[in-house]
Amino acid sequence: MSHALAPTGGHRAWRGDDFPAWLSPMLVKELRQGIQSGVFAWTFIALHVVMALLMTWAIMSLADGVGAGDVMDVVQIAFWGAVGAATAVVIPLRGLGAIASERVGSNLDLVTLTHLSATRIVVGKWIALVVQSLLLAMATLPYLVLRHFFGGLNVVGDLATFGWVLATAMLVTAAAVALSTLPRWVRIGAGVLAGAVALPLAAVVMDDVFSSGPASWSWPPFFGVGLAALIGLYTLACLLFAAARIAPAAENHAAHLRVLALAVASVWAVAGWRLDDEATVLTMVSTAPLLILVCVGALLEKPPHLASPIASWARLGPVGAIASRLLAPGWATGLLFVVTAWSLCMVGVLGLANRFAGGDWLRQHAVLGLLALATLVFPLPVVVSRFRSRMPLANYAIVQLVSLMILVWSGGPRSTDGSAPESMTWVVVMPFPLAALATFVGLRADDAWAPAFLAAALLTLAAVMAAVFRPWLRDMRAVDRLVATARGGRARR
Repeated sequence: MSHALAPTGGHRAWRGDDFPAWLSPMLVKELRQGIQSGVFAWTFIALHVVMALLMTWAIMSLADGVGAGDVMDVVQIAFWGAVGAATAVVIPLRGLGAIASERVGSNLDLVTLTHLSATRIVVGKWIALVVQSLLLAMATLPYLVLRHFFGGLNVVGDLATFGWVLATAMLVTAAAVALSTLPRWVRIGAGVLAGAVALPLAAVVMDDVFSSGPASWSWPPFFGVGLAALIGLYTLACLLFAAARIAPAAENHAAHLRVLALAVASVWAVAGWRLDDEATVLTMVSTAPLLILVCVGALLEKPPHLASPIASWARLGPVGAIASRLLAPGWATGLLFVVTAWSLCMVGVLGLANRFAGGDWLRQHAVLGLLALATLVFPLPVVVSRFRSRMPLANYAIVQLVSLMILVWSGGPRSTDGSAPESMTWVVVMPFPLAALATFVGLRADDAWAPAFLAAALLTLAAVMAAVFRPWLRDMRAVDRLVATARGGRARR
């Protein structure tokens, strides 16, 4: 008598003693490894030890007659400092090795051979680290309740602070995962820069905000929503960047970042003419780094050699052909994308300048915008001529570093009193847009200097475009051929 074998595949009912089958395999793997790691275990233990010592000190201080207000100030700073350090610094920074560790022993190549896409790999690693931060934050809730016995417990404010800490953890984790796809020298430089910026900022926040609690924060009505949207925007951008870095050539993840940047640039164009001045300035200042990074990344992409990344646009006809010239991988389409994004941003900047004062302000900001565009594309001839070196980012950085050295040699930006400098060595910076931009900021109190810098920016842009025109035209024709190939293949199907 034959016995039928029970099927082993498919989804079975979740028994609750393990991760459910519908979870991503990458997420399950990272969660198991992360929770069992020594970093998570020792951070968990250290956090509880700090909390136990803090509560013991608070109880003994109150028993000795110390004022409840003074005790609560110390508890407030120490409690949120410990929670923030554990959940938004220690655990998220483990993401710096998320992708780099997979590349050791070619593990990443083996993972990409499965059905997991680059997006699922990156998102799985990110969620695993965020869940670990959430576990640590949840473990401190009993100590948060203990503060009720010391007086001054603000439930709404403390829950809001928990939300901001977790949101910060999500952003830091996404940034760490994105940095893990870059070379080691970039990760080290970014870490040093982030530490130099974050440590003073954290000190100011701990001193000025946490001493009085979130309830005392005097934010504009739009600030909380805007900050949440900004954190979500940068988190999404970091995840898209990481996925684009590890994706095979057959996938077009560059388009996702470019669409996101064009959406942000469109917000600039609308905000410059419609939103109030304070909201417009905050929007532009907070999103400018994202636009700069996406534009630089677009200029460093190698030309595509496959039609599959463009195949999804083949069915769109003329619209798809236009979209391919902005969104297809490669520096040639990236140059058109940069000019388009810059044009949208300038619409908003000039609208804001016109509302402020008009006239001189409008001319000065137009010059600043042209200098900014020239700064972005200035290293392009060197990058294009040395694509085979496999270090386009290093070549781009070296050219910009030379501009900074020339700026230092010329004496740096002058004061904003509008007077002509005694030495004319600053004229040497004119052919170097980054140095010219910094110098013009120091001299732009006098509008008489604007024509000289405007001419320098236009000449630099013309020289760059002339130097890269032939390779740009060749690569754009290659993109058109790939679009035609993808369209023909879809038609045959």
